[in-house]
Amino acid sequence: MSTIRIRRGLVAACLACAAVPAAQAVMLDQRGLGQVLVYPYYTVNSGQDTLLTILNTADVGKAVHVAFREAYNGRETLTFNLFLSPHDAWSAAVSTIDGSAGSGARLLSSDSSCVQSLTYPAPFTTTSFDANAPAPSREDTGPTTPARTREGMLEVIALGDIVPGSPTAIAITPAGSTGEGARSCNLPEQVATDLVAPTGGLAGSGAIANVGEGTFYTYAADALVGFTPSLLWTGTATAPDLSSARSSASQFPDGAIASVSSPSGDALALDYENAIDAVSAVFMADSIYNEFVIGAALGANTDWVVTFPTRQFYVDKARYPGVDVAPFVEPFGATANGESRVSASTESMFDREGASAWPPAGNCGSPIPCPSHVATFGHQVGVLAFADAGTSGVFGSRLAVPPMLASAWDSFWTHGDTGALTLDLAHGDGQHRLRAGTTGDGVHVQLAGLPVTGFMAYNVINTQAAPGRLANYGGTFRHRSRARCTSDADAGDPCQ
Repeated sequence: MSTIRIRRGLVAACLACAAVPAAQAVMLDQRGLGQVLVYPYYTVNSGQDTLLTILNTADVGKAVHVAFREAYNGRETLTFNLFLSPHDAWSAAVSTIDGSAGSGARLLSSDSSCVQSLTYPAPFTTTSFDANAPAPSREDTGPTTPARTREGMLEVIALGDIVPGSPTAIAITPAGSTGEGARSCNLPEQVATDLVAPTGGLAGSGAIANVGEGTFYTYAADALVGFTPSLLWTGTATAPDLSSARSSASQFPDGAIASVSSPSGDALALDYENAIDAVSAVFMADSIYNEFVIGAALGANTDWVVTFPTRQFYVDKARYPGVDVAPFVEPFGATANGESRVSASTESMFDREGASAWPPAGNCGSPIPCPSHVATFGHQVGVLAFADAGTSGVFGSRLAVPPMLASAWDSFWTHGDTGALTLDLAHGDGQHRLRAGTTGDGVHVQLAGLPVTGFMAYNVINTQAAPGRLANYGGTFRHRSRARCTSDADAGDPCQ
């Protein structure tokens, strides 16, 4: 037995060494593999289901924490631990409980990957925001019904790598030599001793499907690397979240370093005292860019999913009372219907020939009202809806916002029903700014804009299709973004 323990210890030590890179910093991995996955959207509205996959591409098993968060304030609605054997892929679907308008969401799966303390189907709960929630969580002015769980986002955080050959590794391994069959999922008591610090290798994807309509909108989850060099398994009810990032090289006891791109495209390492700021930094965008396709003649609709993945850590004052609200503007619940509003300029909207899609200045006012070039987002997950009166024509979102504050939608869209939009998240004057991070040279750098992720989705209904032929077409495209910052450097400004 002592020999086995020694060998296990050596394996654990080697894995732990691999888990701590020389210059560990949180960053978005452009190849889609990481320690943390962020899925910007799930929905069960308009008869849709959301299909999800978590893939372990590594040669070692992984223990991960999965957290679904509702769209209003990012409160958790379903959380559990998932154990993935090497090269295992877990899949599940989010659907409505009974199909009614007031029904909440639930998780369905026939997957045999090992889950802890979860039985399918698993209904999403309201216990983090309803009247039964413990104080201070119940101090939330948003809705308290199950319908609040119908759309939102989710995050997946690696808790630790599983030591090969350990009791935990054996317990989650597929039965039989074919690799098929149910996991025993009888986890040993010493799970913690079978885990070492997490490495990367997680990948994820989502797909929003409507079987009746024949639509299928896919996206890849955002992947973060360098999230932490430490084991995150606690064995208690305390679970990690996006604020659990840590960097061993940070000058602050619980700080984290973010690796971001400067406006010139160079890598910029910024050290933050509050770890959540490092995670926000890698998502920060001064502006996001994408396209739109609308119009009755095309039978087309466009929705932009606009998700602020770290927003709750700044605006949810019931849980984080001492944290500065910046880069956001107001706490959640500033309005009676449960919102935390930020404004974004939509003035840069053009048709495909580069002409402004806004009505000419001299031609608005009568009968076309002059639009206000502002979109207001009040929630953690929002949908910018390019349709009459801001109706979400693709996803049926109940939190949809229009890209302008005006009433004459039919007349407005005649000026440009296909084109591109720049969404200015710094809102022109730069009122949205993240707290400053520090470079290795002691320069303080502030990133402008908001921490954001998401994608554009459009559909086209071909009314000329032959009878019996599928007539719906669609696609999804990730938002493109621009970074902008300011610094207090006297020379060698990293923001130039």
